[in-house]
Amino acid sequence: MNMDEFCEAVIQDLQHRFKEQNENVHIGKHSVTKNNGIVLTGIHISKKVSGVCPTVYLDSYLNDLNAGRNFSEIMDEIYDVCKERMEDVPFQMDEYLPFSQVKEHIIYRLVNYRLNRKNLENAPYLPFHDLAITFRWMVHKDEEGVSSVQIYNEDLKRWKISIQALYKLAVSNTQRLFPYKLQGMISMLAEQGFFADHDASGQLDVQSGDCPENGLYVATNQEGINGATVILYPDVLDECAKMAGGDIYLLPSSIHEFIFFSRDLLGNERELKEMVSEANRTVVAPTEVLSENIYYYNQHEKILKIIE
Repeated sequence: MNMDEFCEAVIQDLQHRFKEQNENVHIGKHSVTKNNGIVLTGIHISKKVSGVCPTVYLDSYLNDLNAGRNFSEIMDEIYDVCKERMEDVPFQMDEYLPFSQVKEHIIYRLVNYRLNRKNLENAPYLPFHDLAITFRWMVHKDEEGVSSVQIYNEDLKRWKISIQALYKLAVSNTQRLFPYKLQGMISMLAEQGFFADHDASGQLDVQSGDCPENGLYVATNQEGINGATVILYPDVLDECAKMAGGDIYLLPSSIHEFIFFSRDLLGNERELKEMVSEANRTVVAPTEVLSENIYYYNQHEKILKIIE
């Protein structure tokens, strides 16, 4: 089944389900260009009396269907997601929100410049090596995730502010809303349950300090979402270098984090780049790739340089 056929089947099924519950909704189809130019297909659904239109993306569901998952089971899940998002949308979408309502929620993100070049033609950004510092306003943040909207050039004109003023707000807000987190790789994996299957005699005891780090560290934010941006925070790179014991290499694991380590641990730059490229091809989701390059931070000179 192709995407057009799947969308039509999903919309018809949802309309039937909502009608049975005497709920009046409007369902439409649209395509959205996400990070790195990846186009996803979704449905937006709203009560006809409301301007709220949460989106449910269908690409992964179509992959599941074509892999053999039952259509009825998929629709049960989509229906539940639609119901939840319609009932728990924390904002009313308004493309003309006044600046006073968004200025405390303006944040920045790091994205790949080349892969997002078309989208950046209409959006404010600042170049950063092979990356771009982009700007968004955060709509909502809770334990389930973060909702944000990209800021475009027309927004700056309407708000009558410069990109310099936008950047100044983003520097302050992003650090406040998304505090940075530096952690050893082993500790992070333990927190995420990767060692949960170890038996009592062989389990790593991270809390007691019996879990030796392997020299690899992770820079992200407390939420672990778009955490690669923390390398822009003042003094964070110095903190990374102090943790690793000197000058460091930084590998862009994804838009969510950087892996960093001492230059003395692994010094073959060609091999490091190959590791990043391989991970981007086989592990990292296309929308979450940050860069194919690696970076080097000189602690004494306080200079970050790209190694292409």
